[in-house]
This record gives sequence, C-alpha cells and structure tokens, in this order.
Amino acid sequence: MRFHTMVPRRWGLLLILLTLSSLGVGCSKESADWKGTGAFLRLNPTPSTSPIEPPALVVLERWNDFVVGKQHVDWKLRGGLMKIKEYQGQEILRFDHSKGDLAIEVPLDFEVSRSCVVSALMLVRGEPMTLGAALFSGKKKVGMSQVTIDPDPNLRGAIIPIKIDGDATVRATKLVLKAPQGEHAFSIRSLVVKQGALGMGLGPAAFGGYDLLEINGDARRCTALPSGADLSVDFEVSTEADVLRFAYAQREDLRVGNQESTLRLDLEGGGKSSSHEFEFDRPRWYDAEVSLAEFAGEEVKATWTLGSSGSKAMCILGQPRMATADAETKTVLLITSDTHRSDHLGFLMEEGELKTDAIDRLASQGVVFLDAVSSVNNTTPSHVSLFTGLSPRDTGIVANAKRLSEAAPTLSEAFRDAGYMTMAAVSASPVNYKHCGLDQGFDRYSVPTAKGVRDGKETTEILLEWLENHGGEPVFMWLHVYDAHGPYSVPEELDRMYYDEDKDPFEVEGAGRDLALSPYWNKKIADPDYTEALYKSEITYLDGLLGKLLDLPRVGAGIVAFTSDHGEVLRYGPGDPFDHRGLSLNTLAVPLIFKAPSLQPGTQRTDPVLQIDVGRTLLNLAGLSEMPFPGRDLLATTVESGEPRFALQANGISASVLTDEWMFAINLRVPGTRNPEQHESYHSVELYDIVNDKYCRFNVWEANLEKTASLRRLVIRWLSRGKENDWEVEAQGSQSDIQKELADLGYVTVEDSTAAEWFDSDCECAWCQKFPE
Repeated sequence: MRFHTMVPRRWGLLLILLTLSSLGVGCSKESADWKGTGAFLRLNPTPSTSPIEPPALVVLERWNDFVVGKQHVDWKLRGGLMKIKEYQGQEILRFDHSKGDLAIEVPLDFEVSRSCVVSALMLVRGEPMTLGAALFSGKKKVGMSQVTIDPDPNLRGAIIPIKIDGDATVRATKLVLKAPQGEHAFSIRSLVVKQGALGMGLGPAAFGGYDLLEINGDARRCTALPSGADLSVDFEVSTEADVLRFAYAQREDLRVGNQESTLRLDLEGGGKSSSHEFEFDRPRWYDAEVSLAEFAGEEVKATWTLGSSGSKAMCILGQPRMATADAETKTVLLITSDTHRSDHLGFLMEEGELKTDAIDRLASQGVVFLDAVSSVNNTTPSHVSLFTGLSPRDTGIVANAKRLSEAAPTLSEAFRDAGYMTMAAVSASPVNYKHCGLDQGFDRYSVPTAKGVRDGKETTEILLEWLENHGGEPVFMWLHVYDAHGPYSVPEELDRMYYDEDKDPFEVEGAGRDLALSPYWNKKIADPDYTEALYKSEITYLDGLLGKLLDLPRVGAGIVAFTSDHGEVLRYGPGDPFDHRGLSLNTLAVPLIFKAPSLQPGTQRTDPVLQIDVGRTLLNLAGLSEMPFPGRDLLATTVESGEPRFALQANGISASVLTDEWMFAINLRVPGTRNPEQHESYHSVELYDIVNDKYCRFNVWEANLEKTASLRRLVIRWLSRGKENDWEVEAQGSQSDIQKELADLGYVTVEDSTAAEWFDSDCECAWCQKFPE
C-alpha cells in the first residue's frame, strides 16, 4: 500500500506537504471531539385519550360463491366469455377477452358516500392487465378509476379506490369492470365493494405511529391526526433560542368537499400559555416554526388538534422536533454520483481534460482513495449494499426494483438513532424508496415525480432548501445525482466543451468513424470521441451543481463522503459501449473521497478498498464508533495489498474477484434458457491482466490456466460462505410500471433475478469439466 499527500498536476505547490498521523491513514485526531452546541430533541406526541385507529371499511357487497350461491348469474358481459373453473380446490370465474375488450356489469343497490373501494382476488397470467372500475347511479357515471395488475402464478389482490364525483352520497346501481383485449384469460375468486373512509389511503403505521407519506414527490415521516382527537407531548425548553418545528399537510383524500380545516397548537408551561393556528390552503406540505423563548427553562406541554368546518377531517403531522435555532450542529453529507467512473476526476487528468472544480476542492480538503470498487454494477443493489454495509451476496438484492425489507439495519437508521435528522433527495427510479426500500430510517425522502428521473439541479436545490429549515439540527443527508448516467444529455453550452466545434459527430469520416461504438440511445453518433466528450460534460455539469452545496459553511464544517454506485464502460471494455451491464474494472471502480475536520487534507491513498465500507467509516468520523454497523473504518485501518475484493454482476449473472494484478469472473446463470447447463457460456470464465489491460479488453484465461483455476476456486469458496438474509420484498406499485420506468432509463430486466444457490459444486457442464477439482 502507498499513501501520500495529494499534489495533483493542476495544484502544483499550492498544497503544503503534511505529515500523516501515527496511524498513517490520513486521520489526525479523534472525530469525537467534533461537537455541536445547543439542544435537539425529536418529539413523540401521543393521544391523550383513546388511541387513533385506522379507519374501518364497511363491506357494502361481497361476491365469493359462484357454484352454490350463483352470485354471478345476474352479471352481464360484453365482449368476452365467462366460465366457472377450479383452481387449487377453489371455484373461480374465468374470463376470456382474447377477441375484444371486455366489460363486466355487476348490479348494485346500496348507498355510498364520498368514496368506495373495489377489491378483487384475481389470477392474472402472461402479461400485465389494466382493470378499470366505474360506478353508476342509474345511467350516470359517478366515479371511476383503474389499476395495472401484474401477472402472478398465485391469486393476488387488486384494490381500486373510487372517489364519488362531488364527494356526494349516491345510490349505486351498477359497477362496470373493464379489461382491454388481451392474449391471456384472467380469473376472479372474489369481489368486494367497501364504503370508503377518511384516511384509507394512509398506511396502518400512520395511525398511532409514524409512516413515510408522500405529497408531490416529497415524503415525510408523519402520523395521522383526525378531528376530534389530539396529540400531545411534554418536553423541557433549554434556552430562549429554542424553537419547535413540525410539518403538516392535508391531502385531497383527507378532506371532505370544500370544508376548511385548521391545525391548532397549544403550549403550556410555567404558568404561561400560547396558542397558534395553521391553515391548509392547498394539498401540500407546510413547515411551521414556533419560538419557545417565553418558556425558557420550563417544562412545556404541546398539544395539536384539528378543527374542521365539516363533521369529519384528518391531517398528517410530521414528527415534531425541538432545536436551538442558532446552534452549531453536526452535518454529515453522503453524495452518490450515479455511473461515475473512478478516473473521471479533474485532478487526476491533465490541464483542460476535465473540469471538476468542486470535487477537486473536496479532494484537496480530505482523503482520496484511488483504488475503490463497488460490490455490484447496478444501481439498486449497490446502494442497498452501501446502506447496509453488506455484499449483494448477503443482502439478497441483486436487481433493480427489488425492495429491501424493513428487517435490514441501515446507515440512515443508525444516524437517526444517534439523534440526527435524516434526509434523502434522489434523482432516479432505481432509488425511489417505493422500489428499493431505502426509506427506512429517513425522516424525509424526495423522489422524481415524472418519468422516473430528474436533473441533478432540481435534486440539489431541494436539499439546499431543506437545509434552510433545519438550522440548529444535526443532519445526515444523502444526495443522489444521476447526470453521468446514459443517455448523456447536457445543457447546450456544455455540448462541445470537450469536442471540436468544427466537427460533426454524425458525419465524421476516416479513422474516427465507428458506428459499432454508437451509444444505445443514439445509433447515429459515428464518433465515439463525441460520446466520451458528452460523458465528461455531464460530470462537469454535476460538479457545478455540487459546488453550491459543498460551499455552504455548514457543509464545509461537516463530514462529506463522495462516491458512486458503479462505473461505466466507455469505448473500451467488455459488454456494450457507453453502458455498464458487464462486469469489469470499468464498471466496478468508483471514486471515493472523505472530508472531515479530523482528516489530514490533501491525502491520497492507493490501498484497495470497498465502497460498502463507507457507512462504517462515516459513523466513526461522526464519533459513533459504538453504533453497531458492519464493515471496516477505512480511515483507521490499512488494507493489505493483494486482499481479494469480490463482486456480483447485475441480476446475479456472474461473480468476480479483484487482486492486485488480476480480475477474474465466472458466469453463474444464463437468463432466458431452460437448460442453462447446456449453454456454451454457462460457468464460463474470464481473466484480465488489469496491470497491462485496465479496460479489460483481452480475456487471457487460456494463457494463465493455473491462475484462472486458483481464482475460480477462490470465488466459488466466497459464494459458498455467504449468509443470504431474507431481505427482499416486493416493490410498492405496479411491477410493470416500474419495469417500464427502468426500461426507459436503459435498464435490462432479467426474470427470476433472485439470489438463489450461487454455484452447484457438482456441476458437470462443459466449463466445469475444464477445471476438475
């Protein structure tokens, strides 16, 4: 291992050579002496009388007996056929809509107020199906909605909420279910219509507890507060600078008609009292801050109630907190720049090759790891590993749109338990909390609201705005930017920043023309120099965005980690150009920078490290070394040269190991094949000399049989020693819609991308016979 003070080409002698600490790893003093001032307290108000319970939905009508009771005999069909079939000992209604759109008319006769919920237990196979539901009163349609139902080999529930037009009470006479023409039949085991209730769109955890609830892409941890109930809490006010902060909102589904609601806060303590009222103008989040100066030194009781001009109303209250507004507090910022290659940092290149002023300044102030790698080459699994400190081998999450179970301990939970406000702002669908499950432990989580992706400018500005509302509070923030991910699309002023203005990348001729290297999003680009220039421009663009955040005094005085989830193949390397589907040093190597008051500035380290150790390192930097979390502190330990680093390919297709000189990979599965062991690539191997072939262009396994066999045994042994946790659960929302979002972003979906048994040691395929044990 080598480590030295950073003197990049562009900085020359501007940096003074520094003597490293006795540890020799860039950490000069204990992080625990980094302390803030003032008080911060997360409050947990509770009802003073009866518990706040989830709404009970009254059943208005139920159909589940199609043989004896013949409950379906008065149903009318248009455009399809209906038959009674048996499925696993149960009678189900099977509908064939292969020859046209299908409509099922179900007679009703009951009154329904404001809304209802249609629930169907269904069997859908083959392809996703859209099911619409319309409610009629006589000939008038009074409400309608639809959902997309994903195929499943088992019965699964479909829930369709219907809002009655005008929030009226009507006599329902007919329910019409509609399904467009489809190749595969679908079946219904039961059908239920329930009276809707205020708050039915909230999760059960929000009643008497806290849940992450989203409005316009901004999700906050909050609790339900219905009219007629209250929430109260006692706490001690320390100074005149202390304030009480909370968020509140009233979504459309929590109000009835045009009624007006008012949130009231009453404060009592030390013989003093005050009252404050807050209005709801629109269905959005509001942030409130109330001075506690008059209660300094007193025990205070805070009580929230909701008043309404109607008979019923409900709002959601973000978890309140008390803070000292002008206090200096701890700030921990984790930045993940999606698809950012480790070698694309300005200070590593010659003058003019790449401009990354903000990242360069960050590196000059902290410690840079020049040989860091990720544990996987796609977004969701890599971030899950980053936030759990475990390899995808052990988390079981190897594909995008695989949601992490709440049973998994996460980095955000560790910081939250240590008294930090925890906030995340992300830029793309693979790390949308509904899809990946990384919301646990976060008080606030912002996601794109359209197309599954947004510009890093919007995401960064959201985080900047949030910080203004959290003065005096210790904060752990995660910023995810997606700009370096393909398709590369930069502002016009940066389009030719690294490419000759006089050249036409679509008409270039001669040696520079190579359509085989055209990116997947634009096959007309004939010059790979242009695509590489766009990638650089994307990084320069995101660097400018990060500069605004990193230049904040609060962030400058805090702890920062900058890294990526995975790299990118440019023109050279295995797999498609300008993509990251394959497993190679191109797609695994990531940038890694730490900055903190306790670190020696301008230090470079060349020892081989893993990105999944970022969490443990951040906790230790924040003085939380006693907080349980996997991994090693990269700043307090030295990683020995030659220590193997293992990784998995996206969707569990292959596994690899990196050593000082070699990268080895073995295929584990061949998606889409019925008999993979007969496929020519099943358990095939690759070996790259990364000293002389850093882009992994030449597979040299045949010329290095002994080394290949040795590394093959090493990977198989690593796979067999994994402890896979049962941490994968189904993503929230329609799987087909999620997969479409991912496809639009260039991701490939692999069926059955679960972490099953990694390697059969008794395999006798052609490749395994080449390496008899």
